[in-house]
Amino acid sequence: EYFEAGACVAPGDVVVDVGANVGAFAMRAADRTSGDVTIHCFEPAPITFASLRENLNRHPTLAGGTSTASCVALTRPELAGQERAFYYFSRMPTNSTYDLEGKRAEFQVYFALKAQDVERALIRWLPFVGSVLGGLARRVVEAFCHRQNRVGVWLADKVTGLRVISCATSSLERWSEANRVVRIDLLKIDVEGAELDVLLGCGSMWPTVQSVALEAHDRDGRLDAIEALLRARGLTSIRRFKPRITEKTGLDNVVLVAHRKAPGGTR
Repeated sequence: EYFEAGACVAPGDVVVDVGANVGAFAMRAADRTSGDVTIHCFEPAPITFASLRENLNRHPTLAGGTSTASCVALTRPELAGQERAFYYFSRMPTNSTYDLEGKRAEFQVYFALKAQDVERALIRWLPFVGSVLGGLARRVVEAFCHRQNRVGVWLADKVTGLRVISCATSSLERWSEANRVVRIDLLKIDVEGAELDVLLGCGSMWPTVQSVALEAHDRDGRLDAIEALLRARGLTSIRRFKPRITEKTGLDNVVLVAHRKAPGGTR
């Protein structure tokens, strides 16, 4: 989805992958450059991080390369260096976040849409009683999934496998200085609600960042704030892209890609 939205990676590039999960994006970037790329991955959940590190070590175009993996959450400067609670969903690990309330709101929408699917299926399969049964099923799910329903919240936490863990934090500026990273050709961010925190931690690295590709939710003016920050930092060629999967889930995920100069131009 990031590359479909307009993200670019070229041989010799330095890529920073924040919220790398198990390394799918990193491996795709390596394949696109035949391994001639430096990728720095960040994943704060220890279980996911172990899979990330194994995938980076075993992938044909990354093994033995100049890539790194850090079990760290990147954040804004004033929060960097602190331990932070991180909410890990063992049955839905790609949704792990430190914005628990935002994620619960997203789960509420997701489960409500699934209940609507069940209702429609029952209406098709049982013409006479399907509408009654389907409506009842939908209302029960919606009631349980509401964030004010303590039993529903408890049940949702069990279904998703919620675990609260503690993770180390840093800012991108602090980490780059400590590891002598002097440029970032592509900054990819997938952090389930903490996108602005990561961006605000760039600090002195901003002039070196050539492109940003991130996933965010188009709610509460968040996407507009992100775009305004990127424009203020000189990344003015911006595209918003709606992933096809959101049509199935009904969620408000948007991929935003920003370049310092239009793709194809000179960096």
